Amino acid sequence: VSGCILYGSQFLGVYYMDEDCNVVEAVAGGSICASVIQVGRDPDGASYPINDVNVILKSPHLMPKEASDPITGSYLHRSSRLKATIVHLQGTAYERGYAHGLMLAPQIMDMVNLFLLEDRVQSLAFYQEEMIPTLGAQVRLTPQLEDGIKGMLAGMRASNHSLLTPLAREVEAVDLVALNSYETALATTAGGSSAGAEVQGMAGVAGPGPSSCSQFVFWGDAVSQEELRGGTIAGRNMDGENDLRKLTVNNFVIFVEKPSEDGLQPIVHFMWPGFLTVSSGFNAQGRYLMENSGCNPPGRPSMFMPLKRDVIHHLLLNSSLPADISPGDMEQAILDYRGQEGGSCSDGCLFVHALPYQASSDPNLTAGFVYEGDRYGGMMRRPNEVAPHTSQGIMVTNHYFKYHASELDPLHCNGIEASFSSLARYFTGSSKVAAWTRLPGGLGVGSREMKELLQSVDHGTTEHSVIFKPNDMSFEVAVASPNGLWDAAYDHWASFTFEELIHAEPDQSLGSQQSLLVGRRANNRISNRKHTLVKAL
Repeated sequence: VSGCILYGSQFLGVYYMDEDCNVVEAVAGGSICASVIQVGRDPDGASYPINDVNVILKSPHLMPKEASDPITGSYLHRSSRLKATIVHLQGTAYERGYAHGLMLAPQIMDMVNLFLLEDRVQSLAFYQEEMIPTLGAQVRLTPQLEDGIKGMLAGMRASNHSLLTPLAREVEAVDLVALNSYETALATTAGGSSAGAEVQGMAGVAGPGPSSCSQFVFWGDAVSQEELRGGTIAGRNMDGENDLRKLTVNNFVIFVEKPSEDGLQPIVHFMWPGFLTVSSGFNAQGRYLMENSGCNPPGRPSMFMPLKRDVIHHLLLNSSLPADISPGDMEQAILDYRGQEGGSCSDGCLFVHALPYQASSDPNLTAGFVYEGDRYGGMMRRPNEVAPHTSQGIMVTNHYFKYHASELDPLHCNGIEASFSSLARYFTGSSKVAAWTRLPGGLGVGSREMKELLQSVDHGTTEHSVIFKPNDMSFEVAVASPNGLWDAAYDHWASFTFEELIHAEPDQSLGSQQSLLVGRRANNRISNRKHTLVKAL
């Protein structure tokens, strides 16, 4: 706006002003604010010349419509039902990582440069001086993730796309680790200590606010018998990753992984390019595991910590864990990845489990439960221990009720204050569930009711929502519209089955041109296998 200033925090957008610099019309976004905008006039009203102004426009890359890696048979395509890209990855961890990097190198670089460095961290000095050294000192990668990173870097190099970062160097293994642990890393590197959900970067700029994910699980008599016949239904809102360039909605990915290693099983999960780990997913047994951020206690980070999404990835891939695993056995499986301090989450975590419902007289078995944990340990929360009081349902937001917490004092959680957002969403969802239990027919939760619950805890920051039915092995997904507030649970829902994705074959129309584009670099595969993990870790 020539000759005018917009003071204070303004919604990002285009503003039209009159001669007196009064806003007469605005075309602005509804959720993203920008800092002070000054063009041609100082605060005293005096004009000044604008000379030698350099403007750099950073435009993210569009997701490809289709691509394939003919060596492994991995491929991707845009969904015809949803604003999503479906990425089919098969082979070993290295091969799956290679195909991922080969087909999505530009989009992975966008996630590193624009999402991680510019939107999440907001300070290159902080990233280089605190975040990278801390990750290098504390992180312990599983062999699956280490091999996947090796493969991804090799595939990205083979793509011939620029791998240059704003750090005046090419992307390295540690950058992919930081991307896959963006929330954990931010929470544990401010001043060398664990700092909770909000972080002050080196530039004194507040980092991303607290996460706002919400989840519900119901089964047995608590679900719609007509629709589910007693089977389990689980729903989740993924909230808080509201980046300026809207990568988390425009570049939403449904990953379909078919590992070739012994003892591993196919899984489906949801995230973005560059993620070799899992935040929300389920496997061929019908085991659902999705994480929410929890209460991160004060204190220094633990050493030799796994990435919590790496833990989830392994728990889902592991075919030796039974579909009807008990909460106690699952807790032990989680703690098998423990770090030096005794826990498997470097910051606060909530792991929500949903299993196919099977009637059983064993009191140790239940179709839904929650692990509340951190870097020191954790506890399982079972149904009916806190409100909403139902023996066949459970709800989760971002605070604890059992682990270093109490239902009698919900304002405090693991040594810190529970966020207002988490408390408010829990009260809203729990109250709705409690009201339904008082209806003559009881709960009766089906897909329609689950969507209503997810909508009730959606407050404009939900990038995607998922509903999974383990007994039917079917699921529904909604992705927020990139314009305006992000209310995925109110948006278009698309239905899929696990079997159709796992057994899908590449569309013959992928054929020649795109396959050749990827295939002509396949000869690099043998030499690229020799790359070792960058020792920045």
